[in-house]
Amino acid sequence: PMAEETVSPTGEVCGPRGLFIDLGGIGKGYDVDRVVADLARRGIAAALVNAGGNLKTLGEPPGRPWRIGIRDPYKPGVMGSLTLVAGEAVSTSGDYERMFDYQGQRYHHILDPHTGMPVRGLHAVTVIHSEAALADAASTALFVAGPSEWREVAARLGVERALVVREDGGVEMTPAMVPRVQ
Repeated sequence: PMAEETVSPTGEVCGPRGLFIDLGGIGKGYDVDRVVADLARRGIAAALVNAGGNLKTLGEPPGRPWRIGIRDPYKPGVMGSLTLVAGEAVSTSGDYERMFDYQGQRYHHILDPHTGMPVRGLHAVTVIHSEAALADAASTALFVAGPSEWREVAARLGVERALVVREDGGVEMTPAMVPRVQ
């Protein structure tokens, strides 16, 4: 446990030397929500905001829906596309961005909080939600939940649209996600 003085009077988080707080699991989504809200206040009718793979739409482009690619976790390129409507956000968490292979094993940045080791079982999780911050957090939470529990975690978080790519290459989706994927 950290000392009581973990937040300074100016709002800075204080702790033992070497302690870092990483908001990567929700920070980009939060920023995207704020940028989209600012664009809307400025009267922008349609925009797609992207912060490192965390996307959110504002309005719709004339005459067509938003379509974005779903990255293939096995090779360069896309494995399909998603249709988004006005005000929707999408976030993907995967083991293919920040990783390395060592002796035939992939080590990535999404860690199991119980073991401290990289989570196994899934290669990627994509979530659509109205809030980019929640989509960002949920894609990571579902990834950590793994192949047997991701649906239960999605339901608890109120996520209706999710797609997972398992380590064996299989793809699973929630029923509400199916019509959005091509």
